[in-house]
Amino acid sequence: MPQQDDDIEIFFETDKARAHSRTENTYQMAVSAAGGAYFSVGDGTSVPKPKVVYTYKYAAGVEGTLNDNSDRDRGYTIEVAIPWQELGQSG
Repeated sequence: MPQQDDDIEIFFETDKARAHSRTENTYQMAVSAAGGAYFSVGDGTSVPKPKVVYTYKYAAGVEGTLNDNSDRDRGYTIEVAIPWQELGQSG
């Protein structure tokens, strides 16, 4: 799970409802510095439901060495292509 490492997470609510829980119109995309990824959709509960999305494209680059305390890391870069159609939006 990317959320257990250094990662970025992007959340979308496509119906602009400002819901207090994750609905079927809420999506989460996460990518870790190590290159792991996760895509989920809400289902009304507090835990999002993973969704396999073959058009979810991402890349991760690290300036340094992950999990190595003998060097100094300078950061990481994450690039994500948002699969609009998977979010129910026209691309």
